[in-house]
Amino acid sequence: MSPTAGQESHTQLEDLAEEDTPELVQVISSHGNPTLKRKVNKTMKFFYARSSSLAQEEGLRAQVELAEQLGCEKVFAEKISGTKRARPELNRMLEMVREDDVLYVKNVSRLARSMVDFCNILKALEQKKVRVVFVEQNFDTNDPSGKLLLNVMASFSEFQASIIKNSCSEGRERYLKRGGKLGAKRKTSRAKDEAILAAYNQGASYKELQETFGLSKMSVWRRLKCNVA
Repeated sequence: MSPTAGQESHTQLEDLAEEDTPELVQVISSHGNPTLKRKVNKTMKFFYARSSSLAQEEGLRAQVELAEQLGCEKVFAEKISGTKRARPELNRMLEMVREDDVLYVKNVSRLARSMVDFCNILKALEQKKVRVVFVEQNFDTNDPSGKLLLNVMASFSEFQASIIKNSCSEGRERYLKRGGKLGAKRKTSRAKDEAILAAYNQGASYKELQETFGLSKMSVWRRLKCNVA
């Protein structure tokens, strides 16, 4: 068992027949992408470890040691903020786990930092029928109390998302009633747009228009394309 560093590549999953050596083998393919192999119908114990920065190196090492004590066969470890959903090792773990596997995490904050993200990850694991255990909180998704807490958290997450959505809608409506307009603000006035078009019609090149009006080539092109006048 060895922790893996955050790798950007996608993971291929292959089944091994019972005679195909170890319970878990990591092989680097010819394209440099890790190919994770596991035995068919073999329930496995995984561990997800995360620290936010290099300064938390000791914390990450402690998580890996905990995984060894629990007898986990594979550790997915990475140094990345928990607020980011695009976490390479988290995604590799979600791809590899199967029905009846067990995933251990030191505590809730190691898996996610937001309620919405936490519930989405647990939902993905629940759909794959993976048991999740948070060691410090003694929270097990297979226990009745764990399932109840999971349902409460999911309901709260939906409620929170609904409040945010309604608040955004109400704010947008009030803004529009006050005469506000949605979309990006104009970078130039209509008078300046007319001057750009007039200069172009008189033979000015794109480069000359860029230098004269302090705009990028794309900005000049957009104004001419819209034929403002």
